Amino acid sequence: MRSLAARSLLLLLGLTACGGKDVSYHYHFTLVGSAACDTGEQTFTSLEAMCLGLESAGRNNSCDLADRQAFFLSEHCSGTFQETP
Repeated sequence: MRSLAARSLLLLLGLTACGGKDVSYHYHFTLVGSAACDTGEQTFTSLEAMCLGLESAGRNNSCDLADRQAFFLSEHCSGTFQETP
């Protein structure tokens, strides 16, 4: 049971040196308390890549499955969330 969950989610826009727009997607989930864990800062160049990243247990240190699933849905990722190794 989680005593406290802290969640940090970021979607950031950056600009390339050429003046065009370069979009990057970031997330970082952290749980504190008895089930403490941290996904680390995750960065992607597309929404599709981020959605796949959310499903990866290995990439996310098997951390915070419930919030990763909820974020997958809130970002309108295609398909059904299926955690992968």
